[in-house]
Amino acid sequence: MNPAPRARPVQKRSQPGAGRKLLLVDNDDCFIHTLSNYARQTGAEVVTYRAGIPHELIQKSRRI
Repeated sequence: MNPAPRARPVQKRSQPGAGRKLLLVDNDDCFIHTLSNYARQTGAEVVTYRAGIPHELIQKSRRI
């Protein structure tokens, strides 16, 4: 009789992006959302805007 398989210990994933904030601006919604999702998986906070936004919004996002 074979012994029951042992469960592997769960390894905590490192979050290399934790504590980082990214601002992504592009005119292709699909592309920017794909990139932002990848960055969020690393623990980063991501803000996305469509190309052509007023520069005041970019400055405001730096202070948040």
